[in-house]
Formats: sequence, structure tokens, C-alpha cells
Amino acid sequence: MDNSEILLKLKALKKGNVYRTPDNALGKEFSIKEVTEECVVLDSSNNNAIYISIDAFTAANTYLHENKHDINSPVPLGGSQGDEQGGELCKTTRALNKNVRCITYIVPILAEFGAVAFTGTRPNSCWYI
Repeated sequence: MDNSEILLKLKALKKGNVYRTPDNALGKEFSIKEVTEECVVLDSSNNNAIYISIDAFTAANTYLHENKHDINSPVPLGGSQGDEQGGELCKTTRALNKNVRCITYIVPILAEFGAVAFTGTRPNSCWYI
């Protein structure tokens, strides 16, 4: 799926849609609160607003394709808030989201779009479809 399709699908997200972060053991539910031109606003399971830039979504898609992360070469999500920690996919999306971790929220949304698939077992990983 190319980034123009991702952008169209992001704009069509419905308020209240519920997702789960990609970890079978520790996953948390979150829902769509709002979609603006600049970001997707999520409502976390503890009612905190989470802002994810539109650019972070397209960067995740681009990263997977440019680095050839298909089903035969999945990439660990490597979600981490620390600057020196985290996998490359996490760092790529975090850099476009005001240095706030967001990959664990991006992946389930992209999966619903049919753009990626992921494992819920550790180490959590994903690949483009």
C-alpha cells in the first residue's frame, strides 16, 4: 500500500474505533478520538490523549518498504521512549512525532488498513503486506 492510500484511510478513521497495541501479554486498548490534518488523536485505556503525527504513519510504511521488511524479513517494533533505546522503526516514527514513542499505536491501525501485519508475541515485529 502506498502512502497516498494510507493518508486517505487515516482521514476516514471513525471516532470511537477501538484497537489494541500489538502485544498479546501486555497490550492495551485505545480508540480514535479525532483526526486532524496534522495528527491522529487517540484516547488511551487510562483516558489520556495521545497525539500521533500523520507523518509518523507514512514514515512507518516507507521504512518497511524501503528496508524490504516483508513476511520473510519482519522488523522488531522495538518500542522505547529513550533516545538511545528502541529499534530503528520505533526511532523513525518517534523522530516525526515530537520524540514521543508511537509505533505501538501506528501498527494496529496500519494493520486494519491491510498495509502491515504483526506478531503479538515477543519480540513483537511487523512487516508490510
